[in-house]
Amino acid sequence: MSSVDEPIFEAEETGEAEALLDVPADHLWVGAVPEAQSPAEMPTVYLDWKVAHTLQLEGQRSIKEDREVAGILLGTASGDSQVIKVSHIAIARDEDSSPVHFKFTYSVWDDLMDQMEEMSRVAGEELKLVSWYHTHPNMAVFLSRYDLRTHRDFHRPYQFALVLAPRVGTADTSVGFFCNRGENLPLLPGLRLYGAPPRREVAGLLPWRFQVVEVEGIEEGEPGDAEDEVTREHVVPVLHQIGLVKGEDPRWLTLGEDRAEGAVLPILEGMAASVVETKADRIGVLLGSKTPDNHITITRVRFLGSMSEDPDQEHVDIVTSLRFMASTFPAAGKQKILGVVRIVSPHRFRAGDVYDPLENNIRIAQLLGEVGYDLDQVPFQVGLVLYPGIEKGTLLFQVFGQYKTSPPLPKTSLQALALASQRPNERWEPVDGLVFEVEVTPGLDISDLASAPPPRPVRPPAAAPAPANADTPPPADPDTTGSGIDWDQLPEEAQGEASSFSGALLLVGGMVALLGLLLAFILLSGRGDDADPAGATGGTEPIVALAGIDPYTWQISGCGSTWNPGLPCVPFAEAEDTTDSVDLLVLQRLPEYAEHTFEPIQVWLIPTDGRPKQDLTRRNVGENKYAFAVQRTEGSWGKTWGDATVFDATLVILPRGAELLGDDELTFLRRTETIRIAGPPPIEE
Repeated sequence: MSSVDEPIFEAEETGEAEALLDVPADHLWVGAVPEAQSPAEMPTVYLDWKVAHTLQLEGQRSIKEDREVAGILLGTASGDSQVIKVSHIAIARDEDSSPVHFKFTYSVWDDLMDQMEEMSRVAGEELKLVSWYHTHPNMAVFLSRYDLRTHRDFHRPYQFALVLAPRVGTADTSVGFFCNRGENLPLLPGLRLYGAPPRREVAGLLPWRFQVVEVEGIEEGEPGDAEDEVTREHVVPVLHQIGLVKGEDPRWLTLGEDRAEGAVLPILEGMAASVVETKADRIGVLLGSKTPDNHITITRVRFLGSMSEDPDQEHVDIVTSLRFMASTFPAAGKQKILGVVRIVSPHRFRAGDVYDPLENNIRIAQLLGEVGYDLDQVPFQVGLVLYPGIEKGTLLFQVFGQYKTSPPLPKTSLQALALASQRPNERWEPVDGLVFEVEVTPGLDISDLASAPPPRPVRPPAAAPAPANADTPPPADPDTTGSGIDWDQLPEEAQGEASSFSGALLLVGGMVALLGLLLAFILLSGRGDDADPAGATGGTEPIVALAGIDPYTWQISGCGSTWNPGLPCVPFAEAEDTTDSVDLLVLQRLPEYAEHTFEPIQVWLIPTDGRPKQDLTRRNVGENKYAFAVQRTEGSWGKTWGDATVFDATLVILPRGAELLGDDELTFLRRTETIRIAGPPPIEE
């Protein structure tokens, strides 16, 4: 451990490097080393004095109450993430905490996001979530393995983890700012305080001791962890040889274990069961490490969002996601992209069909070449294809090895860590050759896979992590990667069926009913253009996902009783002259939404003619049901609605912040609908 007794204070003026970011003109350097000795690769952090003082008080509250406290820090960052300005703090409610843990529950995160939204509104700008913090009362500055798991969701280069370690009987507090720099989490040696009192007063009010080396921390947890450790000793995965070893080295590919998520093999089996249920292929990226002789160990799988049924669009979706992931997991890093897995839905097959996986976006080297990934760093790549639900009690698979851009070569074996009781070597059967020939119509039996652990795809990080315990194991990570879901607008007669079955598409049972429903969808979708719009009732028409995940359904509800999709929407047509807010749509959040993201839902109205976009106001109108309203208040009426003429706009529904971040891991949850809308007249004085 390395620290100093007193922080170094230096009065400085801001340089020109931060000219593009709204940073204070003056600041006070506080740190363990002089500012000139701060490594150039580390970010420059500006911290508002009020936030710093609040953090100090939070540390003392943690000591007084003898439990961990936590929260998030908000602010802005430069485009290159080298300059970070922390301007706001949101304190989490203490719903479940102890001296050695703090649990971020769903309700805690909902409250934090509400605080973030309100602070952004008051500040007049979109604040970013730049850090999460928690305390280690009477302990040291370190990140436990559960802290590291929580922080994996804060992977953006401008985000950091802050640990405050106050001690009883003193105001002195050790602090550690763990910054994201590649695969590492170096400790920030100091920062710039702005809005602070005179330097002579800061040392007494902010007795921080910056650590620049992480100490070896104890393993945190609640009483009973010791017994849990004993139990875990009896369920340690063992290495299984799967398939038939032919010409390849039997160690060429190993499905290993992620310290936080567990063994990769049961994760794949859980997702395979999900594919049988949802009837939609899933594609995942395989991450891990390799030896100099190209022995590959996969330690993590990140599933992309549901892919388009159009092969060309699917290719675009995959490349878009890979481009984002390539920046997160560079080829020169410790954890890198080493392959792709495709789980193929059995519902596409009939006896006699021939399926060529190499024609279905499994050539990982080609895909990585399109995003500029350095194949010299990862010359040997893996393509894995799983066929669940074809034969009873069996998971058929194909596996290919590819050296750079050479043709993929079929192999028939791999190794995998799994519990001894799972016996994957008895259930996984290789398909030899380049293509898969379907001998019998699939029986769609998933009884053996259904008992496997559920899939544990990761989230990510967008603005905040899913509910997790800072120092005790959090729940499974939701899937937050992907894009490109196709949408169809159904005629009126399909509304009842669509809303009734929007959640049921993910259930195992009712296969016959679901097949019938899909046929109905196809027929109705084909009639959509010819349907009589006048048949719409109450101005509502559901937008229903026919492919992939159903996170929510929604209805346009505020365009007037005579509206139909062929006419402009007039939100204020039936409102009083003094009404300043009208609900434009009502949205129902389905259980699948909570499984795939932790963020609140946000709706934007974005005009296509250059008018400013409008963030619709959200309010609860029932359990997991929300209404989103348009405003014509003094502040926004003139800019958005203009002269009350009709204009084209796009409704965008998405988790908060994802739309404005570009190629974000939450993109697959984005919904859009084009609408012609008429601006209301101004409110009469």
